[in-house]
Amino acid sequence: MLGANAPQSRNVIPWLDNMRLVAMIGVLSFHFWTNFHPQVHSLREMFATTTQTLALPLQLGWEADDLFFLVSGLGLALSLAGKKPDWLSFSLKRFKRIYVPYWVAVVAIFAYQGAAVAGGTWDRPFGGPFTQLDWVCNFLLLRQNDFNPFSSHFWFLYNLVELYVIFPALYWLINRFRALGLAGLLIFHSLWVHHPISTGPFSGASTVIFWMASFCIGVYVGINLGENRARTEMWLRRLLPLGVVMFAAGTVMTFRKPLDPFVHPLIGAGGLLIAYAICSLPWHLPKLTEISFETYLVHAPFLGWYRHFFGFVEDPKWAIYIFYMVTVALMGAAIHHVSNRLLAGAKAKSGARSSERLKSGGRRSVPNVK
Repeated sequence: MLGANAPQSRNVIPWLDNMRLVAMIGVLSFHFWTNFHPQVHSLREMFATTTQTLALPLQLGWEADDLFFLVSGLGLALSLAGKKPDWLSFSLKRFKRIYVPYWVAVVAIFAYQGAAVAGGTWDRPFGGPFTQLDWVCNFLLLRQNDFNPFSSHFWFLYNLVELYVIFPALYWLINRFRALGLAGLLIFHSLWVHHPISTGPFSGASTVIFWMASFCIGVYVGINLGENRARTEMWLRRLLPLGVVMFAAGTVMTFRKPLDPFVHPLIGAGGLLIAYAICSLPWHLPKLTEISFETYLVHAPFLGWYRHFFGFVEDPKWAIYIFYMVTVALMGAAIHHVSNRLLAGAKAKSGARSSERLKSGGRRSVPNVK
């Protein structure tokens, strides 16, 4: 996904970087579109006007959520290529890459909200008030059945944290049984979506199963990519026609409730193949990819803040869109910079403590020779 779980390797795969960026742009564009237009509920509505037809990429931007989860699983699996996992160390490193930027973004947005309230403006990005349980759940990204999230778009983070927790089990299963293991997980996903089981106090947390399909497809591809990149990329190229069919079928099925069990596997797999065709072209914007996670964190609370500059208008949308994308990217870059400084500082302190322990241990082990 985003910068949160990029494979820790000097050998960057440009098309994988590009996929993170495309997914981020897709989701931001979709949220921008739904800020001015209601979400459609049928194919007829999707193509009702010329504007809607031309804005099809924006209308379908929500499907980039599946690409987010898929790239997340792919990046995690790829980072383990040729390694024996130390799950505790592995998990801590990746949780830091979620929680530190998230906490920095939350503090920054609350600071902005405080300034907006003090200035007597209408802007309340996070709303409120929040109960003690709300604060705990939001701070730790723990999803309870009844709590008030700081922002509804943070739902992605709650699912991502849960997927990180169960990733070792998913990785073992797919790595051990390969296509058979993936097929079993996709069948489990489809059966659950078709007939979800009540899990009582964990019913909120169990919604992660709805997004698990794309994540598992990503894990499967990441394992294969780490073992044989050339062969995996060859199949990604060859399967493009099938990917177009799968993506189109998944999109159509979103409007038919009985077909929900097949939507995410089709959109996930089809979206991967289409995204690979686009993202493997000769382009690469690593600086933008670096800030994609942090830009996602701040984008939704600032969908309407253009009104501070242009007033309560809705046109021209192209100008508002450019202003929105540029400003949230700048905010994301600031959050990324602060987060990286905090992570680097924590790493330096940890390294200094480890070095001191080694030195003190060495001194104790020296015999007292007279």
